[in-house]
Amino acid sequence: MGKYKHILLFLLFLLPVSLFSEETRDSVSVLKKQRKSTFLSIKGERGFVFPTNELVREENITNYSSLALKYGIMSRGDRWQDIAYGMPYFGIGLYTTTFHREELGNPISLYLIQGARIAALTKKITFHYEFNLGYSTNWNTYDPLDNPNNVAIGSENNVHVGANLYFKFLLNNRLDINVGGSLTHFSNGATRMPNRGMNLGSPYIEIAYKFNEPKEKIISDDLTPPEVNKRLDHDFLLTFSSRQIENNLYEPLAPKYIDNNFRILGFCYAPMIVSNYLFRWGAGVDVVYDESRGATSILTLNPADNRYYERVTLGEPKERFSVGFSGKGEIVMPHFSFIGGLGYNVLQGIEKDKRFYQILGMKIHFYENIFGTFGIRSTHFSKAQFFYWNVGYTIKGRNLEKK
Repeated sequence: MGKYKHILLFLLFLLPVSLFSEETRDSVSVLKKQRKSTFLSIKGERGFVFPTNELVREENITNYSSLALKYGIMSRGDRWQDIAYGMPYFGIGLYTTTFHREELGNPISLYLIQGARIAALTKKITFHYEFNLGYSTNWNTYDPLDNPNNVAIGSENNVHVGANLYFKFLLNNRLDINVGGSLTHFSNGATRMPNRGMNLGSPYIEIAYKFNEPKEKIISDDLTPPEVNKRLDHDFLLTFSSRQIENNLYEPLAPKYIDNNFRILGFCYAPMIVSNYLFRWGAGVDVVYDESRGATSILTLNPADNRYYERVTLGEPKERFSVGFSGKGEIVMPHFSFIGGLGYNVLQGIEKDKRFYQILGMKIHFYENIFGTFGIRSTHFSKAQFFYWNVGYTIKGRNLEKK
């Protein structure tokens, strides 16, 4: 796995930690008294590849097929969190993709899943969403000699991000059929260039078998969540990351991609409005130091051994800073929360850089007000700038309700 093993280790670390997060501690005694409701499912897709990079467009890569095996733990409806969050479930999935093209290979993914019910249409038909975030490997990557056309994937190890909407049909107490659509993104977050990424979309069908499911699942209406007073929280986050970039120096001895890991440091302050259990929303000020901005490289001949070596030149210090304002939203769940945002840099050192950026990631509370997040910052809704790792702290603010 090389240097990308930290991605997999972090994601696997989230699974057991989430069981003891602040929101789920009160469920431990319940789980000790009764067996958990679980499920095992198999999901098949036959979809299309979005033409968001040169490889897909020029090589006419139009479709793919995939198969996923998932194991999850379901809510039982005996806690107020189950009612407030739409009977959530979480677990782990194994996913394999086939593009039928030698340039890409046959990637395999291991990812975390979390989903919940959006609406109950009838007693037998419900509408749900599901998020996936995990680790993908076994790609055929870019190589300037053997695979020069693959500008989509520069590393064998990448992150798998997925979103699903589906209808659940309850056939009986043990068996469900899910029918819906999915969007999937693969990227290494510019930790290794090139990194145009792969974007997939597909309808799908899934069959799920449930274990330890009560014959008559009774969801209590008496489990009323504690009252939430509308308030303004203050989130403070520190960002740590690295990235690679394309070389903007157009000379015969300038490599196309700079083989250097540039440091990224950042700070964010985000006042967030909390009015219910499902959502937090607000704005943020994002200050980023990006060592790659303005950097160039060139191959230089070393007379001592008569070999060429890459020499990297950093940009001016003032070019490396940016300040942006962003709108942020958070879908709050008992185990993991999912965060997203849209931002615009009002100050940045290099004018040709894209000012409009997007943020997508996962958040978990480790202890009381201390949390961590992991995600991707991108432009054009498809081109990753970098992965980010945040450590944050929330100060609960004043009550906004009028007395």
